[in-house]
Amino acid sequence: MSISSLPGFRTLLSLFQSHPTLQETDEINILKTRIKDPLYIEEDMGKTAVTTDERALIDAAIESGRVTYGPSASMAGCQSRAAERPARETCLSFAPEPRRVQRLGIKDALEWAFGIEHARLSMGGVGGYHLPGESPIYRLITQAETGLVDTSRGKSRPAEDAERIAMVVQSALSQSSAFRIEHLAIAGAMPWSREVAPRLVPQDWVCGRGGIWRGKVADARTLGSAGWQPATRVNRVGRRVTEPVTYTPCRWTVTAARIARIRREHLDWYSDLLTLRAALNEVELKWVHVTTKMPPLEPWREGD
Repeated sequence: MSISSLPGFRTLLSLFQSHPTLQETDEINILKTRIKDPLYIEEDMGKTAVTTDERALIDAAIESGRVTYGPSASMAGCQSRAAERPARETCLSFAPEPRRVQRLGIKDALEWAFGIEHARLSMGGVGGYHLPGESPIYRLITQAETGLVDTSRGKSRPAEDAERIAMVVQSALSQSSAFRIEHLAIAGAMPWSREVAPRLVPQDWVCGRGGIWRGKVADARTLGSAGWQPATRVNRVGRRVTEPVTYTPCRWTVTAARIARIRREHLDWYSDLLTLRAALNEVELKWVHVTTKMPPLEPWREGD
């Protein structure tokens, strides 16, 4: 049994279609809701949709001009509930932001290519920067700290500009200089990244009373002619005792030779940046523009 076959359905439907300006009473809204609601029709499949009393109410409302055609009660309820919902503060947009050309200094461009896009050098299957004489264990620890070893489950291909920057580094510099550039770019650091100053510390440590660590002392006679002979003193009971003169052997944590080597390495790294900046200006990059911004040439003089 379909909705159109219910008694009074065709009459009421033709009435609403032929009088678009009719005003509805509550009774008419109830009738329309019942007729348009499939669940109501399924539940009352055997009942009469429009009774004689309801038909009389419809005719009386039409004759008095008290009704116009409008939305049903169920539709009005949906509209009122929709109006009561709080408006969202922001509108979610899944469209990507318009891509813009990045203006980066040479140091920032290298850190973007090697550190963010994970571009890597490829020189005969050799990767990673290391100095001559470094042990394999120290090299593995350094690679783990700087991220040279990729332990992720998966990765995407680096940006095209990042690969071009890596190719320029590989072709414009020697192998050791290129690996040094890659190593420092991944770490986001410079050879002189922090203040390096000589510091005098005890050569050995010993735990004294109260759990306090102090420098371990030694006999001054071991120094030879530069040392001191045992000294005589009177103790608390009035006896004269001879005791050795002690001193604390110390060492420099950062020697002058090491400071000079780090400064020399920083200057070499700065020279490599100048070479790369000139080489990248000759390469057409789509989304990266290398500016003239440079890191400090002598950062150890900034505090002077």
